Amino acid sequence: MLNILIIILGLVALKALVWFVLKAKYDEAPPADEVHSVRCSDGWRIKLYRRFDKDNPGEPIILCHGIMGDPTNFMYPTGNGMVDTLVEQGYDCWVMDLRGNRHCAPPIGTSRYTATYDDHYMRDFPAAIDHILTHTGFERLHWIGHSMGGMLLYTYAAVHGTHQLASGTTIGTPPGFKDLNQKPMPITLTALTLVPALADPWLRTLATLGPVVKLSASFAPINWKNMAPNINFFSTTEYAPPSVLRQIHDWASTGTWKIKEANIDMMEELPKLDIPLHVIAGSIDPLSPKATLEKFHDNLPGEDKRFTLLGKETGLPNEYNHVDLVFSQNSKEEVHLPIVEWLNEHPANRPKKKRVPRKKTSAKKKSAAKAKVKRKNT
Repeated sequence: MLNILIIILGLVALKALVWFVLKAKYDEAPPADEVHSVRCSDGWRIKLYRRFDKDNPGEPIILCHGIMGDPTNFMYPTGNGMVDTLVEQGYDCWVMDLRGNRHCAPPIGTSRYTATYDDHYMRDFPAAIDHILTHTGFERLHWIGHSMGGMLLYTYAAVHGTHQLASGTTIGTPPGFKDLNQKPMPITLTALTLVPALADPWLRTLATLGPVVKLSASFAPINWKNMAPNINFFSTTEYAPPSVLRQIHDWASTGTWKIKEANIDMMEELPKLDIPLHVIAGSIDPLSPKATLEKFHDNLPGEDKRFTLLGKETGLPNEYNHVDLVFSQNSKEEVHLPIVEWLNEHPANRPKKKRVPRKKTSAKKKSAAKAKVKRKNT
C-alpha cells in the first residue's frame, strides 16, 4: 500500500514539474498591439486582443475561436496567421477571448469554470461589440468565427438582430446537429467535465503531444498534412467550461439546438438568418459535413451569400478537416485571401457626420455688421 502511495505521489510531483516547465516555456499571452479588458453586464471581464495598423486601422472585425480554442488560433502560424493577413489587407482585428478562458476574470467569488454557452451570446458579445464600435466610431463590424465561434454568430443574430453586423464568415461551423448522430459523451470528454481544476492542466499538457503522435480526436479532428509546423498547442488549447462542453455534446447527440436563456429553437431561426454570409467548409470535416453546410447555404433566405469548399475537389493539394481550417501551412492563399475578398465586397463604412447648418443672418444684421467694421477701420 505504501509503495502504491509513493508511486502516486511521484506521478503527481512529475506532472507538477512538467506543468511548471511548460508554463514557463510556452504560456504566453496572445500577441497584440492593444489588449482591452471589457466588463460585461454581470461583472465578468473578458479580453479583446487588437491587431491593427495604427496609422490606418480600417474596418473592425471581431474574430471568435471555437470550443477549446483561444485568440492565438487566429495568430498561428506565427507571421502567417489569419490576423496577420487581415491587418496586411487593411483591417482592424479584435480577437475575442470568451469567458471561462484563463486570461478572462470572473467576479470575485465566482469560478471561471461556471461560464455557459448562454453567457457568451447574452453577455460577452453585446459588451464586446458595443466596446469595439464605440472605440472605432463605426456603426457595424464584420464577424469571423471558427466552429463554435460561428455558432455564436448565428445565435447572436437570432437573439439580438443583425443591425450591427456588416458581414459574417463562418469556418467549419455546424448549422445545427441533425445529421451528426454523435455517440454519448466519450470517456475523455466526461473526464474533462468532472474536476475542471485538474482537467485543465492535464488537457493542455497532453495537447503538447498532439504534433508528436499526430493525434486526431473525435471532438478535434485534424488532417496533419495541412498543419503548419511548430504550432504551440500548449498555448492554443484552452479548457472549455464543463457546462459548455455538456451543452454542445447534448445538442450533437440529440440533433437539437435549443438555447436555454433565450428559449429559442435555433433550427427554426437559421432559415431566417438575414446577414451577408460566407460559409467555409472542410472537405472531410466530420463535425461540419460539406453536404450539410452546402444545403444550409443554399437554403439561406438572402441572395448575398457564398459557399467555399476547401479540399482536393476544388483544386487544393490536400483535404481539409476541422482544426486545420485555421492552422494550415497554406492558409494565406487557401483560407485567408478568399475571406478578404468577401470582406472587401461588404464595406462597413463609418457613419457620415451630420452637417450642422449655419444660422442664417438677416440682411439688416449684415449691414449693421459691415457698418461696425467700417467705423472701426476709420
